[in-house]
Amino acid sequence: MICIIEHPLLEHFLTVVKNNPTKSHFHYALKKISLLASNFVTKELELEELFDEGGNFIGYKFSSDVLLFSVFPYGFTLLQAFSNILPHYHTGFVGYELNERNQNEVYEKFCILPESTDINRVFILDFVIFRGETIKNAISRVQIENFTNISVVTIFATTDGIENVRSVFPDIPIFVCSLESKEDLSRLLYLQKYLQDISI
Repeated sequence: MICIIEHPLLEHFLTVVKNNPTKSHFHYALKKISLLASNFVTKELELEELFDEGGNFIGYKFSSDVLLFSVFPYGFTLLQAFSNILPHYHTGFVGYELNERNQNEVYEKFCILPESTDINRVFILDFVIFRGETIKNAISRVQIENFTNISVVTIFATTDGIENVRSVFPDIPIFVCSLESKEDLSRLLYLQKYLQDISI
């Protein structure tokens, strides 16, 4: 499942990012985009009813046990946004590098995962899905650890990258703020430093 996140303010801040703003405006808009995305993606997380000692209903309590699995380093802005709104969560990190012998492959540099066995929701967070290899490896990594109910959240993605991920993981939901062609994404000046070593 692919879900394009829609919100009028999201369109505003995406326009800022796509039109080569100053560095400070770029990072400001990126934080706003991440916050809007985190609010959208978490709207269906589970709640449980809360009662006082007399059995009277008093409201709801957040009951999901969430893992925020951030692809290092570029998933960090999304990680900050999710952590700002979730009352409690676990964090994990994974880092990849290109295989010098095969530029279409990546290998894992490190992975840090919590020991909790109660996690029932996983969000894999990354800045961009360009070719899709990083996300495919990240999904495989959490599945190896027997985590289920996995979703991917990214700010930018290419159609080729999405199709590459879906060719292996067709049932994993992917939430995208902006779906672009490789050519359009590569033309964004302030994304170049990301794409130079994370376009995988």
